[in-house]
Amino acid sequence: MKTLTVIARRGVAVPMLGVRAMITDAAPKEVPDLPYYRRRMADGDLLLWENPAPAAKSKKGSKE
Repeated sequence: MKTLTVIARRGVAVPMLGVRAMITDAAPKEVPDLPYYRRRMADGDLLLWENPAPAAKSKKGSKE
């Protein structure tokens, strides 16, 4: 099953389906790609977590 990594909007706690846990803004959570989570994203309560890519290293002093 496809999954989404989401985090809650600041100041919001979103209940997870089937478990006694909440999604908060403290840490991203991996959840199944279900309509419930998609609706919460459409409402703005959940945000898709984009893992920040490492900054590209610049090559100082190299000439091409």
